[in-house]
Amino acid sequence: MLDGWLTLTGGDIASKITKGASPRWQGFEYQNSGVLFVTSENVRDGHIDLSAPKFLSEEFRLKMSSSELQRGDILINIVGASIGRVCMFDSTYDSACINQAVCMLRVKREFHPPYFAYYLQAPFVRRRLLGSSSDSARPNLSLTDIREFQFEVPPLPEQRKIAEILRTWDEALEACERLIEQKQRQRSAVRQKVFGCDGVPPEKWPSAKLSEIVERVQRQADGEEHPVMTISGKSGFRRQDEKFVRFMAGESVSRYLLLKRGEFAYNKGNSKTFPQGCIYRLDQDTALVPFVYFAFALAEDLHSDFYAHLFASGFLNRQLTRLINSGVRNDGLLNIYSEDFFGCVVPVPPRVEQERIGQLFNMFSVEIDGLMYQLERLRQQKRGLMQRLLSGQWRVNV
Repeated sequence: MLDGWLTLTGGDIASKITKGASPRWQGFEYQNSGVLFVTSENVRDGHIDLSAPKFLSEEFRLKMSSSELQRGDILINIVGASIGRVCMFDSTYDSACINQAVCMLRVKREFHPPYFAYYLQAPFVRRRLLGSSSDSARPNLSLTDIREFQFEVPPLPEQRKIAEILRTWDEALEACERLIEQKQRQRSAVRQKVFGCDGVPPEKWPSAKLSEIVERVQRQADGEEHPVMTISGKSGFRRQDEKFVRFMAGESVSRYLLLKRGEFAYNKGNSKTFPQGCIYRLDQDTALVPFVYFAFALAEDLHSDFYAHLFASGFLNRQLTRLINSGVRNDGLLNIYSEDFFGCVVPVPPRVEQERIGQLFNMFSVEIDGLMYQLERLRQQKRGLMQRLLSGQWRVNV
């Protein structure tokens, strides 16, 4: 044991550990204002997301008063896909309650709550916490798991100093994220000005159906080694084993499409970012993608960067919305026929103008990519700091 540090359980450090309840089980419905209702969707890593708040009546708060939140309470997701996410409740709302998927841990006054919030966010601690979760199809942490979980606790002055250091990194991360959001908003505004915001090609340019300017790619896997990839609405092409934590090979990808550098693919799966599906260009040598994607190559006289930015802007969204039949299938794919997709109309400005516009948006992308790299470096540095500070490997001067 480190000098001055104690090993304490959740029950030792907390004055209260509890969870909430489902309002509908209690006969309550959401309303436009009232008592803030916090669910696992609101609990993000290190912060609470109230961009889409839910509210319940004062009657519900009185009925569930035992789980009413106070500033400084630590919130832990204990059920489902987001299990283990942790943040501290620091909202200015007068009153708030939680649902049954969120545990509230209220730290005793002799401890510093931010230290314990950071402690539970540390990757090496989270792995240990989730190791105590129930081994079932729907993983969960019980309140007993939280009460019995062991915390490494330094003296109060060290708790405060460690939290202060990590908060400095959070402020740097937040500043970088704000810069990225600002640049992305600027790019979106310029895209709307250049491409139009209604999905109709600007009158100053000629237009054509996709089928007139692209060649569909239906090249199947050739049995050689190629990265197996999927398309994410937020980040484009991603290795499938990174997104789904499994490796696919052999017979399982024999029907996949083989894409080559510069070719495009339309993922007709809907997402929050692209409810109508999304189109991205492959910027590496080869990839295998699901055969349900619509893949295509541009005509050689077209500028690839221009169309990569056009598709990324969501230019086709309005046209696709009209073409999609009856929403989403059971497999999560949108009902759209290939002939309808390739019948979508896009602008075809003169080549020199395509190049100029492509270069403009490439400058935005370089700047945003640089900030994203900086953001990831800051995240890596913070993870390293958490490992060293919260394990006592590095001691702080107080």
